[in-house]
Order: sequence, then structure tokens, then C-alpha cells
Amino acid sequence: NLSSVENSILDTPHSPNLGSKSAKVVLVEFFDPACETCAQFAPLVKKLVEKHNPNLRLVLRYATFHENSHAVVKMLEATRAQGKYWEALEAVLAYQHTWTVNHVAYPSRVWSILEHAGVDVEALKVQMKNPDIEANIAKDIEDAKASGATKTPSFFVNGKPLEQFGYEPLIKLIESAL
Repeated sequence: NLSSVENSILDTPHSPNLGSKSAKVVLVEFFDPACETCAQFAPLVKKLVEKHNPNLRLVLRYATFHENSHAVVKMLEATRAQGKYWEALEAVLAYQHTWTVNHVAYPSRVWSILEHAGVDVEALKVQMKNPDIEANIAKDIEDAKASGATKTPSFFVNGKPLEQFGYEPLIKLIESAL
């Protein structure tokens, strides 16, 4: 079903956001930190948000399709309590090759990456126990299913799914909505 997806399924208040809250265009990405393509797209997507500021807002949602990536998502979500989410995400994706092998995540290898990104790892271990984190991840996975996001990354622009995958088609879909 390639019609628009209900906004409430895509743009949720608990999700990390980049860009203006009043942006005309909302880009929702379901991603997995262990997904290679997601790591390749991350800097490109960030550039698009910067280029189209204040008209484009990015909303990140999790779709933990890779083995063991759930634990890494919990770590990332917990960094938000320290105000270090974007730095942590950038570092985790930049060094993905050190903690992901054949689409399997090795979360124990992520701690040092987070530490280098300025995260207080001891505090993080406590913050990861916040039940809201587990609830938010579960909501993302449920919404990924409901939206038809079966692979990562899956993009939606104002509720419209990116039908033909690729950077150029993504740019076209965003520009058609601006």
C-alpha cells in the first residue's frame, strides 16, 4: 500500500528530531544503527535538513531488524538524558564497522565509542533502565510494522513512502513537498 501513512504513526513526540518544529516538510526515517545503508545515509540526510532549514524536520524512529541492535538502540536512547544523542549517534554510525559484523551487532564494543563521544558511560548504564526507553522502542517497532517499513532505512516524506529507494529519489520526494 503506497498511499500516505497516518501522521500519528510516523511523527511521535518521543522521537529524536532534527530541524524546526514548525517545518512544512517532515522526513521520517525508520532506521537501525547496525544497518550499513543507514550509516551511509546519515550524513546525507543531515545535510538535507541543514540545507532546507527551517522547512525540513527529521524524525528518527527505530526498526531493530539486525541481531542484537536493540541493546545499541537502548544505549542511544539513554544518551538523550545527557543531551548527547546526536554526538553519540554520529559516533556510533561512523564506527559501525567496529561493532557490527555480518549484520550482527556487538553492543559491548559500543561503550568505548560512546565514551569518546563525551557520554558518561556509568550514568548511561543507570539511565538505560528507564522503562520509557523500552516503551518507546516497542512503539517504534509497532509503528514500523503499521507503516509498512520492512527494511532499513525506510523514509516517509509528509507521510508518503519513498517508493524507489536511493538518495536522488529521496531528494526529489522532499523537494516535491517543499
